[in-house]
Amino acid sequence: MAEIVKVALKNLHANPFRHIDEYPILKEKVDTLKESFEANGIWPGILARPAKSGFEIAFGHHRLVAAKELWGDDRKVPIIVDDFDNDQMLKMMSNENSEDWGSNFYLATMQPIAAVVEAFGAGEIDDMEAVDFSNQSMARYSRVAPSFNKRPVRSKESTQRGRVAQEGDEFAYTPSTVARYLGWIVSGGSASPRVVSAINALELIELGAIKAKELQALGSKHAQGIISGAKLIYEKSLKKAAEDKVVAEENRIKREEKLAVEEASAQRRYDAKVNKIGEEKAKAEAKALQDAKDRIAEEKKQATVDAIEAEKLARKEAAEAATEHFSEQTARVRETNVAAERIIEENKALASQETTTVNERARIGVDLSEKVSVYAEKLSDQSIPPVLINLVDALWDPSNVCPIKDVRNLAKAVAEKYAAFGTLRTQLNGAIKRRTRK
Repeated sequence: MAEIVKVALKNLHANPFRHIDEYPILKEKVDTLKESFEANGIWPGILARPAKSGFEIAFGHHRLVAAKELWGDDRKVPIIVDDFDNDQMLKMMSNENSEDWGSNFYLATMQPIAAVVEAFGAGEIDDMEAVDFSNQSMARYSRVAPSFNKRPVRSKESTQRGRVAQEGDEFAYTPSTVARYLGWIVSGGSASPRVVSAINALELIELGAIKAKELQALGSKHAQGIISGAKLIYEKSLKKAAEDKVVAEENRIKREEKLAVEEASAQRRYDAKVNKIGEEKAKAEAKALQDAKDRIAEEKKQATVDAIEAEKLARKEAAEAATEHFSEQTARVRETNVAAERIIEENKALASQETTTVNERARIGVDLSEKVSVYAEKLSDQSIPPVLINLVDALWDPSNVCPIKDVRNLAKAVAEKYAAFGTLRTQLNGAIKRRTRK
């Protein structure tokens, strides 16, 4: 049963499922809380459970930092104590992350999902539902916690980590079971796109294809688009590596068959000469035969080594290709966002000047439309062009005088180039309707 208890700040510890070193403390939020505490005191707003040493808080980490900065570690504050289980602690932490870091894909989505899978793999939570292996579309996305990888990867200790789950695996999970555990689902009960993207990103990180730090400054939409592109490149590279491995195996078999023929021929020559020459010459032929066998054995051994090295190189090249694509797309998103914001501000400033004539206003609108098209070309075909959406927002702004025909022309051009992006087409059609009603 919950009760309010006064506890020294030094005896309050972070949620055990939060990787506290991954989360920066927001100074503005801490300062605001300190001002509130000085004016009104601290209310029992921190939830915690008893631990071996003090108490573990479910959420309220900024409140804890603010109180310590204001009063020091020995100050006693009121908290709400209850016997929360691991599932409750993990879900409350995930909700706090979404509230504090909603725009940061790495902190708000990836970190909570990583904590859930790690805790599930360690047998620390009980509410995760079992995988329905009779549903083939779900089973093929299954994994075995704590890994995010569906492919077997041999470690330095010669153990395997990562594989598709099978019926009977105690710690099998899918993106849908994780999403339902956290309540992050869409209509129909399936996993939201951000959950699928987060698990794909964690898989690529585990495989060494991308680095976690590359994701830490990206918003949800940008991160999901770039992750999809990186995963596609990695999958294509692996497919090519598998095809090359088949060809290499076929060549190895042919090479061994040829060597076997050479060995048999050497044996026949030896047998024939033994019957014709003396013992000394027979010894020489025996040595020649052994030399041939040793050479053939060494070539077979080298063929095996070459095949292993080729597979390692293929996996390394796949990871490097995905990493390069990921870094390029991240840089392009940042570059085009800055350029887009500058264009929008310039347009608004020029359009708002009282001395600007009607002809000049029309020229400003056409100029903005042309710049939109230029920056659209800089974006990757692998991801939704968010910058283009921002610039189109500026075009249909009621205060903007860009002719409606330019919006229509831009919508047609964008729809042809980015035909696969339904969201963008919907927004462009909406823009045209609203501008027409104006």
